[in-house]
Amino acid sequence: TDQNGEFQFTGFHASRLAVAVTKEGYEMGRAAGVYTAPNEQDKTSATERAIFHMWKLKGAEPMIKARIHAYVPCDGRPTMFDLLTGKKVASGGDLTVRLIRDPVQIVRGKPFGWQLNLEVSGGGLQEITDLYPNEAPASGYQPAITVNMPVGAKNWSPDCHNTYYFTAENGRDYGRIIVDLTGDFQPPPTSFDADIYVNPSGSRNLEFDPFKEIKVK
Repeated sequence: TDQNGEFQFTGFHASRLAVAVTKEGYEMGRAAGVYTAPNEQDKTSATERAIFHMWKLKGAEPMIKARIHAYVPCDGRPTMFDLLTGKKVASGGDLTVRLIRDPVQIVRGKPFGWQLNLEVSGGGLQEITDLYPNEAPASGYQPAITVNMPVGAKNWSPDCHNTYYFTAENGRDYGRIIVDLTGDFQPPPTSFDADIYVNPSGSRNLEFDPFKEIKVK
């Protein structure tokens, strides 16, 4: 590239061109948002350029990685988990999950209404919209988040696949959680899975390096 980071290809005659950009100290994701077209026609030129968005790495810090694989009731009864281990606990958990299914007993293949509530004690959640979820926000967290899926909703689905930043332990922990609810198991309970990444140092840095993973028993 030139000093402005700009580059171009000339003389190509093809229907499609794929580009992957690499630079030491930076990360390029695979989501659609990494590329911004210059115009509605998606045609580039020396004056109308496509933009590739990359994340400048700050350096991974030691983090905890946990996974939840569990089954939750469909009648609103709470299920609690420890965010540092992913284990279900009887009391004192950081994460409380409640699912209300209407009706509780469903007919597979027939739409039904459902509501998923996620609550973090001593902290909160915030849905991730960032292209690179490598730094948790300093503020904007809600103690609980509810996902509603009524019958007749546009793009209705029995499942939930959402990602959230979270803070716990009164701001001592920051992390992100990838929630995967399969809401149509019949009979109840139904499947709830999550991948969790926690920085327990109080830092909002969420760049994960498996070689720096903290093992928690």
